[in-house]
Amino acid sequence: MGIFFLLIAGLGALGRTETAWKESPSPHFRIYHAARALPSGITIGLEKMHAKLRLHLGLFAPWMSKEKINLYIYQNEADYKNGEFKPPAWSKGVSSVEKNAVVLYTENDRENFFKTATHELTHLLFAGYFGARRERLPRWLEEGVAMLMEDLAATDSKTAVWLAAMKNKEAWTPESLKQFMKASPFQDASTKSVSNWYIQAYSLSRYLFIEKGRIKFKVFCDHLARGDSEEKALQAAYFLSNYNDFEWSWREWLKSRQK
Repeated sequence: MGIFFLLIAGLGALGRTETAWKESPSPHFRIYHAARALPSGITIGLEKMHAKLRLHLGLFAPWMSKEKINLYIYQNEADYKNGEFKPPAWSKGVSSVEKNAVVLYTENDRENFFKTATHELTHLLFAGYFGARRERLPRWLEEGVAMLMEDLAATDSKTAVWLAAMKNKEAWTPESLKQFMKASPFQDASTKSVSNWYIQAYSLSRYLFIEKGRIKFKVFCDHLARGDSEEKALQAAYFLSNYNDFEWSWREWLKSRQK
């Protein structure tokens, strides 16, 4: 398949400028890029990342093996921030379940580019499972799974930065679960408290998804999607009587990883 041009003016609410996108072929993506050609290795890297995500998230997005994902890649950060998708100024990428799309920009650090791509694709795949019931997906769980996939899809285990942070006792202090699950980081919060929140979200997600297994994790998410509380969903999926039982088992597991 050759490369062809697409004017984005026809993308409905998203199309606010006449960016001339070029499309490059890929088995599992429709890759639209503003540059004349994609940087070397991007397509192969994206396909490897897709295979890893399909392995871990296939239960939540069985369609991903057959349906292509729309991927838009700007040439630089400035074009991305000023582009037609109007992303938040602090973001490095955004995803849209409704448009089955992820929007990124190229970076000199290829590893960071793929981490951002993995993170945003996870939002698309995992949050997409909840669909119109997305408000039932706790933010700590959505962010935690996205960070977990960053580590699992890394090209080198040495770049699993969230796992390293979780294992570092000096890097963070866990909160009680009842307090943590009711909170989310705010823009005016301290750097330390925000870092704590993200590492704890990662740790809990890793415990539920990896340690306890993806089948039980899927049951947990099914109950959340039905409207069950986090406590009730934990009870149904992991046979725990309450938050205290779950917190004790998670903290014991965490201690064993921080030795």
